[in-house]
Formats: sequence, structure tokens, C-alpha cells
Amino acid sequence: MKKEMAILTAAVAVVSGVWAETQYANGYIWTYQINGDAAEICQNGSSAAISPSPAGAVAVPAELGGKPVTSIGRNAFYGCGGLTDVKIPDSVTTIGSEAFLGCRSLTDVAMPDNVTSIMYRAFSGCSGLTSVTIPASVTSIGNGAFRNCSELTGIKIPSSVAKVGKDAFAYCGDSIYDTNSIPGVMLVDGWVVGSTGSLSGDFGDRNLIQNLTRNLSQNQSQNLIRNQNLIRYQSLS
Repeated sequence: MKKEMAILTAAVAVVSGVWAETQYANGYIWTYQINGDAAEICQNGSSAAISPSPAGAVAVPAELGGKPVTSIGRNAFYGCGGLTDVKIPDSVTTIGSEAFLGCRSLTDVAMPDNVTSIMYRAFSGCSGLTSVTIPASVTSIGNGAFRNCSELTGIKIPSSVAKVGKDAFAYCGDSIYDTNSIPGVMLVDGWVVGSTGSLSGDFGDRNLIQNLTRNLSQNQSQNLIRNQNLIRYQSLS
């Protein structure tokens, strides 16, 4: 039994041209791949990176294969419907695309201060998620990152964030949106995250930008800043 609980490593598959391996740590078998001096937790074929599928809280290991874990890769926890709480180690800098897609029982995520990127649909469909603390190290939040987190009622976007993707907070709880909003525009912490029937188009759409600018010109205390494919609202008062 003690031997079974010992760290176990084995090559299992090729992921994106790199051999993926498995290792026993923190009560689970993890699939990962080594990229230079770092490890990334990665999907095992069509299955999640963690086995067996977790029920309850999980602590992501800080090291796998003798390398620090710096990335929670694409679909790493995809379909882990019983996952309720995840603790991510300080070594992680990237939460990958769809990393926690559809983890409907997930209620709490502890992100370390070193995370810089929350990528495409990273937490999409986490309908049990009620609040998220985004650390001040984060600089970008990808398209649809928290889409369909229907119970998400509180979030604070730090000033370090320079990019918020399209639909990052679409279909979240109503109370997440700024109460002092621009007519026809949905805001979260000053970021334009959607629009109602009076406005349409993508955030990079010129007509949408013109409509917003036209609306704001009626009040000199308001301003819009466009950065790549996003729009940020700021009060000048």
C-alpha cells in the first residue's frame, strides 16, 4: 500500500508533440507535460488531467516531474462535475483555455498572486461559482472566461488588467454588473462586457464604438478607452 502511495511516474501519451506523463501527488494521479524548465497539467487524451475524477476539494501540486507547475492546461479539469474547491499553487502563472469548463459544483477558486493570464473560457459554465478574487498580477482575461457563471455575484477586476475579452462575464448573476451603467451597455468594474438591444456588434465593431461615444458625449464626466478588441469605461471625476 505504501508503495502504491509513493510518487509514480510513467509516459502515457504524446500531447502536442510532447510526451505526457503521469504522477501520483496530493491523492490523485496527474497528467502533465514538461516544457523546458516547467510543467503543465494537461488533458489525458479526451479525459481530464486528474484521476480519478475528484469529488470535493483539490490541491494542485506545486511540482510534477521535478519541475514547477506553471500552467493549468487546456481542459485540465474538463467535466469534473464533483470538484467543489481548488487551490492553485504559487508557481502557476497561466489558467489555460477551458481549464475548468463545466465544473458546475466549483464554488471557490484560490488563485495565487503570480497568475498573469486567465484564458479563453477558463471557468465557463462553472454555475456554482459565487465569487472570484482576481489577483493584482493578472493582466488579461480571455474571451468568455467566466461566461455562464450564473451564480457569480461578486468580482473585482484589479487595475493590472489591460485586456478583458469578449463575453468574459456574459450570462453571470445580475448583481455582478455595475449599477451606475451607461444605457444599453453592461459593465463590470468599468469594463464593457456586453450590450442590450439598443446596441449591437462585437467590441471591435466601429458602429458600436461610435454609438457608445455618441452616448457618452452627453456627459463630459465619462470617457471610453478602446484597447485592441475591448472597450474600457472610466470616470474622469
